[in-house]
Amino acid sequence: MVCGALGCVPEKLRQLPRRLPRPHWINLTRPEFSRLLNAYPAKSAGGLELTKMKGKALPPVFQSTSGPIYQSLCKPLMDGAAALQARPRMDIPGAVAIPQARDFGKVF
Repeated sequence: MVCGALGCVPEKLRQLPRRLPRPHWINLTRPEFSRLLNAYPAKSAGGLELTKMKGKALPPVFQSTSGPIYQSLCKPLMDGAAALQARPRMDIPGAVAIPQARDFGKVF
């Protein structure tokens, strides 16, 4: 374990690349606005073109949003959004609580 300002993290997690998508890069309520999808296409394709690496600007990864790799990134986000709509969390409007039987330690 390595402990720092943000708490303790297992050593194995610290060795992962820091350029992995962060949780705030994924938007399941409006997947078309996910930074994961919009960071890499060119600005001409409607993306943010956030492809910089230590001060060096790299060419955009996707020239358009109709390519197969971009679509393969888009599909899991759309599937996740559909699953979230079908069964929303309790903090999302439209959620329905699942009734549960609770016995709280009754003696039979």
